[in-house]
Amino acid sequence: MSNLHEIFDMAREGTLPPMFDKWELWENDGLTVAHVVAQRRHLPTDFDQWDLKDNAGWSVRDIYDLQEE
Repeated sequence: MSNLHEIFDMAREGTLPPMFDKWELWENDGLTVAHVVAQRRHLPTDFDQWDLKDNAGWSVRDIYDLQEE
């Protein structure tokens, strides 16, 4: 992966590679890659960084669970 913009585009499109592990990368708006993917409920089954927080204090679990409602 070449740059942050491309990584976040792939996160939004659900096309991150299977072994992706840079969930903590931040975007300018304070969201991590994990938060973007959680919004689309595309996290891998072995994802284990549920407590990772964005700049507003929301955890990945918070974002993921909101999508169920």
